[in-house]
Amino acid sequence: MGKRTLRAVHDDDLVEFLDRVGILEDLKAGRVSCRYCQELLDLESLEAVYPEQGQVRAVCSEPSCLLRFATDRFNS
Repeated sequence: MGKRTLRAVHDDDLVEFLDRVGILEDLKAGRVSCRYCQELLDLESLEAVYPEQGQVRAVCSEPSCLLRFATDRFNS
């Protein structure tokens, strides 16, 4: 099994990070949805972001979505 790197961003740096990856304004405007359940996200419901096929994807804090995220990202 190969190694995977998990990067984390502290809450204090989240807004700056989201701005750097280009999704902060869309998130604030209600234009970012969870990759799995399609619910619209805000800063409170956002749990994870990751790159996929040249796009930044987002995941909400629902346990079922987090489980799918972990399964997809770390078991492939």
